[in-house]
Amino acid sequence: MEYFDQAAANYNAASQRWPWSWLRGREARALLELSGDVKGADVLDLGSGSGYYSLLFLNMGARHVTAVDSSPNMIEALGNDVRIETVNTDVENLDLKKRFPVIVCAGLLEFVADARITLLVAREHADKGSAMVVLVPCDNFWGALYRLFHRCHGLDISLYRPTSFRALAETTGWMIKEERRVWPFTYEFGMRAK
Repeated sequence: MEYFDQAAANYNAASQRWPWSWLRGREARALLELSGDVKGADVLDLGSGSGYYSLLFLNMGARHVTAVDSSPNMIEALGNDVRIETVNTDVENLDLKKRFPVIVCAGLLEFVADARITLLVAREHADKGSAMVVLVPCDNFWGALYRLFHRCHGLDISLYRPTSFRALAETTGWMIKEERRVWPFTYEFGMRAK
């Protein structure tokens, strides 16, 4: 993920500029609604990047966030907030020996080689009934533009359709409780561990 290592220093600042700020704001509102009440909860942020959602959950009252990302520079960009524990590893190799009531996986599944493995690892870190919120790009015209953007940076990403994602969730121990489309190219799924 050399692209993300190079982008880390300016990643948060870039996300505050239009049009990304507009899109991220819409995605964040839907994600928070789907996650439910996080006050006092420990949250696992898979593919945390530079911490946009980690900080958002802390601002919404989460007690602590464990932020996991494969890019050391993204992890470093998280700073030194004592309420955030950082873990620099690929999610496929994650074994925290701990379970979380809330898991967020926003902007990760399109980059992994096998989304099924990522969802299984997430399930291993969840108790029955734990909530997980997933954000993935749609397989549509706008998603194709998003894919093209990443191809220009040497990354091949996956796009998703609701039916295929539902099947994927079902086979990995998750039950979808609610789903939303955030225009132009995002699906969000609120799930519970079976």
